[in-house]
Amino acid sequence: EQELTPGMLVVITPGTRNRYGGNGLPYVEDSIRFCGPVADMMAASGILVSGAYELGTVRRLCPIIEQTADPSRDAQIHANMQLQNLLTGLYFSNREHSRSSRMEEIRQMIQNDLQRWWTVEELAELASLSCEVLRRRFLAHTGMLPKAYLEECKLRSAADRLLSTDFPVRTIARQFGYNDPYHFSRRFKLRMGLSPELYRKQFSKR
Repeated sequence: EQELTPGMLVVITPGTRNRYGGNGLPYVEDSIRFCGPVADMMAASGILVSGAYELGTVRRLCPIIEQTADPSRDAQIHANMQLQNLLTGLYFSNREHSRSSRMEEIRQMIQNDLQRWWTVEELAELASLSCEVLRRRFLAHTGMLPKAYLEECKLRSAADRLLSTDFPVRTIARQFGYNDPYHFSRRFKLRMGLSPELYRKQFSKR
């Protein structure tokens, strides 16, 4: 069950059992019956999938419905093309949103476990993508490749930890997955311009 709000598009493909209504409250609905070989092809290819989708509060079906009221061949073809464009645009919009959501989940997963050294292979498997596709989509979503983003998060969080605690550098390094404190110091200085010790001394306000 799903509660519908104004501006949602309900798509019901042939053979899908459904029941929906106003739950006792009045509502306005614009509807189109779309069938035939083109509709079947769009359903078979995954462009038409039963469900409820955000379409916006502008009544975008109204101009198409007005076109269908004209029985001329040209008007019917025009209405058909308008509907196909609307549904195809919705498909690509939802697919892009799904991609973005998946990359955001991967980003959050990295942020939530900064002690771990995630590999691209692990992240790609979790996202059900190839390593190359993951790299490309993650770069588009964050502006950084996964490996660079991972270390950037580690070093920025380590910098915060240096300023907010009295933990030794060695301890902070281990907290972010650096077993070799000297390697951590080199990477930190390369990113921040100062060694961890000097960074703490210069910026700590405690």
